[in-house]
Amino acid sequence: MENELLSIRGFAKKVNLSESLIRKSIQLGKITLSEVGTRKGIIYEIGIKEMKEFAIGASKYIDVPNIPDAKSIKERKTNKSLVPEELPGIIPLFVDSKKRSEYFKSELSRLTLEERKGELVKKEDVYLELFEFGTELKNNILLIPNRITDQLISLSKDRNAFHNLLTDELLKSLEALSKYNQVT
Repeated sequence: MENELLSIRGFAKKVNLSESLIRKSIQLGKITLSEVGTRKGIIYEIGIKEMKEFAIGASKYIDVPNIPDAKSIKERKTNKSLVPEELPGIIPLFVDSKKRSEYFKSELSRLTLEERKGELVKKEDVYLELFEFGTELKNNILLIPNRITDQLISLSKDRNAFHNLLTDELLKSLEALSKYNQVT
């Protein structure tokens, strides 16, 4: 009776898996659809052997993360094994999918909390702030010639005074930018 030819539905019921899962496995070439006479189906013994070979839902082939209990944030960020790599053609069990789903939900909650505390900042906000700072820097430096042109002309013969005036104005502009963070 172990070598009996079963329909896809019959095989699915016998191994207690969904029919769609078995059909998907056949499409992926993981389970062989046999033909005996005019009937097509799965030979039970061969189907079981093939299932064990590619392990439908076996978590030993998929690195399903355990939900971390007291891991530090730094360790979570550097530990790449917490994020599983899917193997093509491997169909995870519901339990494994649920574990991953719960893990990623907890990570999302942690990120949301860090954002609310101000420990985590959106990349777009940082880029906007950098753009504003860069614009302020450019404007301050470009305004220096307008402020000191007349003085530079009068000091054209005195090289040291010329140099000191230019240096002082550059330092004033940069000092104004150092206060930029305190103002905003």
